[in-house]
Amino acid sequence: ARPPLPEVVEDLRRLLALAAEEKGPGRAAHWVRKLLGWYLRPSGVEPAVIERLRGVSGAEALDAALRALGGRPDKGQGAPDSVAGASL
Repeated sequence: ARPPLPEVVEDLRRLLALAAEEKGPGRAAHWVRKLLGWYLRPSGVEPAVIERLRGVSGAEALDAALRALGGRPDKGQGAPDSVAGASL
């Protein structure tokens, strides 16, 4: 069975942190953005939310957006305010 969305998001955040140590924050964010669909689509995250996440630049901003997404309940994963908002 697929893990709940908060666990999937924590995995992505761990990957981002480890990649930032290894590659630097810019390259790490670029690499993790490529993985978003593969990780998040099976968890029911809407394609529009994934696309907004792909538009987030920088490792810190991407980590914050993922943290906001992971705080959502497992059912009905719409866009959290920080991902849907114009600030991103």
